[in-house]
Amino acid sequence: MKKDFFIQCSCIYCAFLIVFITPRDYASNPDNTAMGWSLVDYNSTGKYVKGFDVAKTPVNGYVTATTMLRYINCDLAGRTINKFIPYEPSNLIWQYILSEYLTWD
Repeated sequence: MKKDFFIQCSCIYCAFLIVFITPRDYASNPDNTAMGWSLVDYNSTGKYVKGFDVAKTPVNGYVTATTMLRYINCDLAGRTINKFIPYEPSNLIWQYILSEYLTWD
């Protein structure tokens, strides 16, 4: 370890790194980026906002991001629709910003 990271074995090092995952602001960038809806954000008319939510607490070292899609199986007449809205899951584009902060708190 000393050789790989140039750390002196006789010293104590303390540092805390906090990483924040911030979803892109899909609302102010109204392009056709494939993303579902945020489960907790609504616009002024009460409709879901395009985006995703990030869990506050990591599980087993991983952070979970969640978005909502709707699956339409069939219409009232029984005709097969078989479609996800607003986008197919395989087409989603997860755009985010990683912010790292060193802190002693």
